[in-house]
Amino acid sequence: MIDLFLRLDPVWQALTAAAALMLLIQLIYILVVYWRIPGYRQSVKNPEQFPVSIVVVVRDQLYWIEEALPKLLAQNYPTFEVVVVDDASETDLGSAVQMMMLACPNLRYTRLNPSSKLTRTRKLALTVVIKACAYPNILFTEPNCYPTSDQWLSIMAKGFSAGDVVIGYCGMEETPGFRNRLIRCDRLMTSVRYLSAAIAGRPYRGIAQNLAYTSAIYFGNKGFNRLDLNTGDDDLFIRKIARRDNTAIILNPKATLRQYPYRTFRAWFGERKYLSYTFRYYPTGVKNGQFVEFFSRLLFWGATIALLAGTLRIHPLWIAAGGAILLRWLVLLFTVSRVARRLGERGLLGALLFHDLFSPVWEVLLALARRIRPSKGIWE
Repeated sequence: MIDLFLRLDPVWQALTAAAALMLLIQLIYILVVYWRIPGYRQSVKNPEQFPVSIVVVVRDQLYWIEEALPKLLAQNYPTFEVVVVDDASETDLGSAVQMMMLACPNLRYTRLNPSSKLTRTRKLALTVVIKACAYPNILFTEPNCYPTSDQWLSIMAKGFSAGDVVIGYCGMEETPGFRNRLIRCDRLMTSVRYLSAAIAGRPYRGIAQNLAYTSAIYFGNKGFNRLDLNTGDDDLFIRKIARRDNTAIILNPKATLRQYPYRTFRAWFGERKYLSYTFRYYPTGVKNGQFVEFFSRLLFWGATIALLAGTLRIHPLWIAAGGAILLRWLVLLFTVSRVARRLGERGLLGALLFHDLFSPVWEVLLALARRIRPSKGIWE
């Protein structure tokens, strides 16, 4: 094989060397970064059952009041409250919530009325409700999702025995169709990066649908940073408060949530563009790590496909290129299947192959879209 390599044209030598190097980088990334999740074990023995406040900021989502709020109230946990914050909804949510309050004394409802003096923002609503919570341990979620079991709160609350910040996982709801599987796959693989970093002791973000921290750490850090942005409460703020020694990561299928599905690719892309705007403020190491993974994947595919197309008559080299693709896919499929099992995902391996090929492309498109046409409402 070495003699064959030395006899090749310099172009084919460069492609072969690039494919081999990119394969090595990809395997290291998959077997180190991805594998942290199935290999992770949370060591919380005999955790104290802390009283917890569950906080949800709602704006006109009556469907969530009717469908998902009962699942929060049905959590199997001794002491907790659910605080619903109505952020100046135009819909009459108060009547529906107050009917539930008659049967659920641990349900609280607060309405923030429109004000000409204050700009309506999620961070303002969260600041108001954090001050009003009855308990210092606060679990945040959103009105676009629901817990998958009545054990969600009890498992997430264990994290407070290990730290002041608790990071969980929220996947997409499963519905028929390839679009849903692809979007679910993208959520899984996007989450792998920040969950793996947190496991390695370098937390830099969480997910707003399944995130917890104490009021003490919030006020001790003088509240949210980047108040000029309408986003960042689950990443830029977590980067500010989370450290190796104060952060717990909860990976359990019973502690996950499911987000209601996007109806179109356009809605999904728009939401991804909006939420990824804060990426420019991430640490250099995080940005470089993601760039290396995406770039090495693109170069690997480009080099191996070029070798397959151009070396059909050089059988050993053609077989080597095909073997490299097969090896990487087998390692990726095995590892991601273990990751998915740990996070309660299923049926994604077929979509994973498509996602693996094209996700670097739409990450580039997202970056261009953020620069050319920034999402409305990003800046306060």
